[in-house]
Amino acid sequence: MSKETIGKKSSITKQIRGVWGLICSMSSIDQEKNNISLFNLINQVNVQKIDFEGMKQQKKEALLVPVQHEVVTMFRRMGNYELFDNEIKTNIKISLINPKGKALMEFLTKIEFKPHKINCRHRAIFTGFKLTEPGDYEYNIEVLQPDDTQLTNEMVIPFVVKEIENKFSSL
Repeated sequence: MSKETIGKKSSITKQIRGVWGLICSMSSIDQEKNNISLFNLINQVNVQKIDFEGMKQQKKEALLVPVQHEVVTMFRRMGNYELFDNEIKTNIKISLINPKGKALMEFLTKIEFKPHKINCRHRAIFTGFKLTEPGDYEYNIEVLQPDDTQLTNEMVIPFVVKEIENKFSSL
């Protein structure tokens, strides 16, 4: 990066800011009261060692762990509330990143701010986790600001994949 570009602000005014995001098993958004209920927050996914070993033996790129979950995010408009009479529709990109920094999955979806609404909550529902190894994973959330052509990184939602020993029980 040249000295001339350091410290220069983008010509695009940031209109949307990522406030928070998390992973849960289920959520419910009450549009009328503007409340959200979150159930079973997920910070760690346990996978049996034998599953990772089987993935390697079969020379598969990744292991699909069938745990339905949601990535729930909240975005906020920036600026003067009195000027929020317009509707904003834009895109966000949700990427699942493995411990080595590789994107295993990318998902593009729309978010919409209704007129006079400050907050926008969004949930993306997934049928499972795509995993390559134990370690620190994250969902990376990027936003396309209105009147911009580049996605900007707004938040990261981390979680851990822990390899557990195979435990078998007899009846």
